[in-house]
Amino acid sequence: MIMADVLKIVLLITGVFGIIICYWLATEALFPAFVIRVRQRYKKPIILTLLGLVVVAVGGTIGTVTKSIVGNSGDPIIILLLCIFVLFGLLGSSGLCQLVGMGMPSPVDETQPWRRTLRAGIVLAFVFLLPGPGWLIMVWSGVSGCGTMVLSFFSTASSVNSALADSDESEKLKEHSLTS
Repeated sequence: MIMADVLKIVLLITGVFGIIICYWLATEALFPAFVIRVRQRYKKPIILTLLGLVVVAVGGTIGTVTKSIVGNSGDPIIILLLCIFVLFGLLGSSGLCQLVGMGMPSPVDETQPWRRTLRAGIVLAFVFLLPGPGWLIMVWSGVSGCGTMVLSFFSTASSVNSALADSDESEKLKEHSLTS
């Protein structure tokens, strides 16, 4: 293996994990109420995981049936389904990232709350690098993220308000909403 191959693999892995962290940061910046709701839901991870497995299984079944009926011309549909599930997993797992960040408090978090997500994202990226257990945790975070996205589609206004009321950031979120 020459140095170019090593650099190709290292930069590819670094880029993928950088993109994952950027999705988590963008989700927190654009949808702070959603991330707070998702973080609250991660307190019951088994339900999220089971729901995520059901969602992924249904998506896989749809993809398999599409492939068997349409053949190779169904590939764009399968790619679209895959992209949707990856996006759901990334957006939904932003709550996990923030939950990990809450466990690593810093004085800077008061003025720059996005740093919590950045710290947690870096930690999770290094956890995901470990072959075996790290890869299982990465798949689990994606599957449970799909589960949280499905639950977020069925959330009511009262559940959103209760999640915000339970959150220690509800005042900051209200101030952010008023200034925007």
